[in-house]
Amino acid sequence: MARTAFLVFIVLGLLALRPTHAQAASVCQGRPAESGRSVRGPILEIIDARTVCVALSPDPADWAQVTLIQPALSRPALMAAAFGKTATCVVGDDGRAECVVDGAPLTTLLSQPTLQKTAARWH
Repeated sequence: MARTAFLVFIVLGLLALRPTHAQAASVCQGRPAESGRSVRGPILEIIDARTVCVALSPDPADWAQVTLIQPALSRPALMAAAFGKTATCVVGDDGRAECVVDGAPLTTLLSQPTLQKTAARWH
């Protein structure tokens, strides 16, 4: 009995120490996209509901972090709308970008009625 309680205690302790999604290290090692520039490539990481990484090469050190002008309602919604798709993002003077994903404005994709159903699968 004492051994079982000890093992449960160890497992719970290890679970408490594991990083949560918010604490997990980002794969995107690149710098934020520069103001006044545009970046184009596949979106290969969604950091949160307002930040994506556009791959400029296969090396994550060359990826650009892009902060969106209009954040999504949630990270899963942004995953459903943009993950793995090709984006062109134009970064404004304030460092925030408007993006076109697979030929459609990201804001349009985020407002599609079917998006929430797809986003539920990304939880």
